[in-house]
Amino acid sequence: MRRWSVRRILVSLLVGSTLVALFIGLIGAFAVHETTETVDVVSQELGPAQNSNSRVMEAMLDAETELRAYTISGEQQQLSDYREAISQSNPLGAVLRRYAATHQQLDSLVQEQFADAAAWVHDFADPAVRRGGGPGTYDGASTSSASIASTP
Repeated sequence: MRRWSVRRILVSLLVGSTLVALFIGLIGAFAVHETTETVDVVSQELGPAQNSNSRVMEAMLDAETELRAYTISGEQQQLSDYREAISQSNPLGAVLRRYAATHQQLDSLVQEQFADAAAWVHDFADPAVRRGGGPGTYDGASTSSASIASTP
């Protein structure tokens, strides 16, 4: 059996090392490509939908805060601010609804969220606005509970 020369061993090692480096480079390039695709999805689809959801939640929180302020004070500015917040909640959710429409599981959650918000407006907020605001407009449950608690 013939012994390999030093030159032949070095060339074989160099070719082998080059092939390994090329293979590792291809794996790295593929990983960078996949990461870039994922970041694009997050920044172009999920980011705007998340922002839209945050803005809807902020509008609903503003509506609740302004409604509470109106029922306590009876000031018309709070009622106007409440109505403004409610009117903003649906247009602010448009991006979220468009994104959710292409994702069935998320779509059902988004629909439930908007249905819950509409139910809150219909079942709680609208009756509170119809009752009016300011001292003496609260429902009698709190005073009747207090009188029951103080009864011996």
